[in-house]
Amino acid sequence: MKVKIKESKINGIINIPASKSVAHRAFICASLANRETDIFGRISGEDVEATINALEKLGAKIDRKGETQFTVTPIPRDKTTKEVVVTLDMRSSGSSLRFLLPVVAALGIKAKFIGSKGLSERPITELINILKDKGLTVSSDTLPFEISGKILPGKYEVEGSISSQYVTGLLLALQILDGDSEIKILGEKVSKNYIDVTLNVQNNFGASILEDGNMYKVSGTGGYVSSGEYVVEGDYSSAASMFCLASIAGEIKITGLVENSHQGDEVILKVLEKMGAQVVRESTGTVVRKGRLTGVDFDAKNFPDLVPVLASTLATASGISRIYSCERLRAKESDRLTETIKLLTKYGIKCESDGSTLVITGGIPKGTTYNCPDDHRMAMAATILSSVAKEPSYIDNAECVNKSYPAFFEDFKKVGGNVNVL
Repeated sequence: MKVKIKESKINGIINIPASKSVAHRAFICASLANRETDIFGRISGEDVEATINALEKLGAKIDRKGETQFTVTPIPRDKTTKEVVVTLDMRSSGSSLRFLLPVVAALGIKAKFIGSKGLSERPITELINILKDKGLTVSSDTLPFEISGKILPGKYEVEGSISSQYVTGLLLALQILDGDSEIKILGEKVSKNYIDVTLNVQNNFGASILEDGNMYKVSGTGGYVSSGEYVVEGDYSSAASMFCLASIAGEIKITGLVENSHQGDEVILKVLEKMGAQVVRESTGTVVRKGRLTGVDFDAKNFPDLVPVLASTLATASGISRIYSCERLRAKESDRLTETIKLLTKYGIKCESDGSTLVITGGIPKGTTYNCPDDHRMAMAATILSSVAKEPSYIDNAECVNKSYPAFFEDFKKVGGNVNVL
């Protein structure tokens, strides 16, 4: 899909989709719980669909009731040792793969994991090695691969600088084993906020996990306990793109967000306010209004998903901005550091990087044609720049937003975005 975007005057209200991060975890916990759970929220996106479809293949029953309700009947635990190999398609979802691999290993189900070419190139070897040390047999270190065997409770060590998703996968899995386990994080934790999201969801499903510095102690109870329903809060990562858009092109109110959320990307509101945008928390939603923006410095170590949209916003601010800790951007859906530099350069913005720090000199974006990689965050970042460029811009492969926010362009148009699908 190719879209044409012209300079836009932004004003409106958006009911933001449910958090992708929370939804993954909620569906997994509900599928491993003791009873049926109704999950509520504006849940959409190819990544979450990959998790839902895989859980159904594993034996869960997930019924859609309208646009905002899902009823989850747990995986029958007495049927999880079938000899048949279950094929699980992770599509392009790194979260689905890294969360479900340990869970399937804890269930003892024989499975074949497949996925997109891009997903096969993303890191997974370290997690596989951890699981192999605990009893899992794996046919390969890269997709596609088959697994068999069942991991045991015990002491697990994870390199903290690689991925918080490894820790999340283990936390989700070790809870369903019969016996106590420990997860020790070696070195500094990255994206700790995502681990906090995991613990919060698990707590809502009856888990009691003790955090002691770099150690997590899991009392494996064989499963989760459902209260009968769970509401998935709005997604700050998706909201960030719209808040950034508002800060340079008008005003947007977003509903469905939880204040003081465990989602780390809520920090975008503090950053935009520091830059000069107006941020107002109302009882009915959060409002961001355009302001006279100046450049800021930002450490992205725990907030890698914010970099593309924040960089696009800083590209229009006066002065020089720096985004630190960009190393991990290279292992996302695309090499986001390289792609962000390419994006800003295409729009006429001066920027450079030493591989860790991205330096942006604010300017006036010019219209261009951007051939977007298969990366939803990059398409959203390009939309922000296109909305304030004086000349029309074109974005190829714009449908990649379906990964996390299928209604992105619909919502963009709803608040005044001048966009046409070609």
